[in-house]
Amino acid sequence: ARPSELHPDGTDADHWPGRPFMRRMWAGGEVRFRPGWEKDMPLDGREAVCTETVEEVRLSGEGDKAKAFVDVWRRYTVADGKGGDAAPAIEERRTLVFMPEVEALTSDAAAAAAKSPPRIIKSPHTPDYAFALTPNRALLANFSALTYNAHSIHLDAALTLAEGHRALLVHGPLTLALAFAALRGAAPREGVRRLEYRNVRPLYCGDRLRVCVREKEAGSRTGAADERRWDVWVEGPAGGMAVKGTAVTGAF
Repeated sequence: ARPSELHPDGTDADHWPGRPFMRRMWAGGEVRFRPGWEKDMPLDGREAVCTETVEEVRLSGEGDKAKAFVDVWRRYTVADGKGGDAAPAIEERRTLVFMPEVEALTSDAAAAAAKSPPRIIKSPHTPDYAFALTPNRALLANFSALTYNAHSIHLDAALTLAEGHRALLVHGPLTLALAFAALRGAAPREGVRRLEYRNVRPLYCGDRLRVCVREKEAGSRTGAADERRWDVWVEGPAGGMAVKGTAVTGAF
């Protein structure tokens, strides 16, 4: 979207359900890779096609607690040269949650809200593979630029504080990219076939996070014989889960 078409908080209106839902957050999503997608979408200069559709809108709650969940599907392929497109090589669902606008808190009220202890839910499992990272302002700014994301909650500390957050928020797509990196570390000879996740708690700039994966027990496997299933989660600084998901990997 053009800068003049953005909402005051830097978000675009493409998936906006309308008033009173003026605040947007990334609630979760999933990514599916069709077997052989690497050969179907080589980086060889051919035209790539992304088809985007809004497939479901769900309302929850009332008044100040009202939320609108919007499922956006993106399907990626290459043009077949005959006026049509091949079957999607990659499919992605992005679930966005929209909430009513809130009155900006005073600095004292915002600071008090930001200090309130969050509910901590820890994973019952020990990861097979994990790595830690402390996102800083430079990382968030660079990721915003890379993804053309002008949302102020990643860039404007005053706005995030006014909404009751104690620091800039880490991007949902950034934690998704970190989850892919963890799966690559745990299964370097396999490719990810599917990854589904939910963002259950915010992650903040300057806080250490840990990205974890654990292979599920053999008895829980379904699907192709060469597939492995994984628990995927991201922990905040106190060890509580902020992102929770599952993944399937298999041979290239």
